[in-house]
Amino acid sequence: AEVDQRHCLISPEVSQTLSELAASVAQLQEAERARGVLREALADPARTSQSLEGALCVARGVGLPEDELEEVKAAVASERDKDEAREQIGAALVAEEGDVERLRAAFARGQQAALTEEELTEVCKALKVAEQKKAARGALRAALAQDPPEIM
Repeated sequence: AEVDQRHCLISPEVSQTLSELAASVAQLQEAERARGVLREALADPARTSQSLEGALCVARGVGLPEDELEEVKAAVASERDKDEAREQIGAALVAEEGDVERLRAAFARGQQAALTEEELTEVCKALKVAEQKKAARGALRAALAQDPPEIM
């Protein structure tokens, strides 16, 4: 026998329960969407600290528990570390030409931050050139310091 839905009366308690259930389902759907945003942000090969922070804000906005956010927080910290290393390398490259110590520090910082070989290539080349110039200046000073100076 078919039941005509128009004639069914729903008690206030059942109505309240249905409303709460609908709200819970909506909350779960939002949480799952936020988890999807987190997974996408983590999987993105072109991810940045800003894109990860955006995903983290979305997840926090829907109330995902902090323990679910640990991987993303670690990725944000890693990307920030890389950003700082890139800035240090950039500053070393435009600093006084041939500042070997600054270039070495920037190169080491880039390695520590796990920058790609491609990202480290320019500072590596600049470091080699600076070291060669430093060695040549040292040899020239040594030659000029001899009595009489021995010009190469």
